[in-house]
Amino acid sequence: MHKLSLFIFLFSLNIASYPSFDTAIVLVDMQPEFISLQSEIEFNLIKTQKSLLRWGLKNNMSLLVFEFDGGGDTIAPLQDLIKKFDNRAIVTKYKNGGFHFDPRGVVNPIILLRSWGISRIIISGVNGPYCVQETAQGALNNSFDVYSAGDLVANLEYGLEDFPNCSWWLIEEKRFFSFDRFLDLMKFF
Repeated sequence: MHKLSLFIFLFSLNIASYPSFDTAIVLVDMQPEFISLQSEIEFNLIKTQKSLLRWGLKNNMSLLVFEFDGGGDTIAPLQDLIKKFDNRAIVTKYKNGGFHFDPRGVVNPIILLRSWGISRIIISGVNGPYCVQETAQGALNNSFDVYSAGDLVANLEYGLEDFPNCSWWLIEEKRFFSFDRFLDLMKFF
């Protein structure tokens, strides 16, 4: 076999073994200011997020972490997994939506994701009807496909209740895909 053909063949096998190379996980506001680590619902959210991060590592996904200005660093239970991602960035956000680029920010998250070849995101976090929803809407407005699941998002305003189906707005949105559970979302990929 010709060397170039062999390289193309091996490269295609590599892509096939990582079906989600164009996907990034986006964590929103998982900071001490917003999550106290004191309730069962919070522990369940973190457990599901850890599963998401391990799955993302296994499938060669990228990771974008949004931290609200002044909210502290992302909580310790997620830090070790975050550090294992080759393609990762922690971006400070100054408004609810992470994709509202602010000149105070060093990184434009839209340009960053595009440079990584990302076309779809899986979104997870707290402050569901505000920060997570606005970040998801910002991603949709910038032509990213957005995926989420009810057990990946929590709402502090209502005592961290899960959002059934994670369908906050625009049920007919063609680029937003909601699942009841993270396990159902994994089967889709």
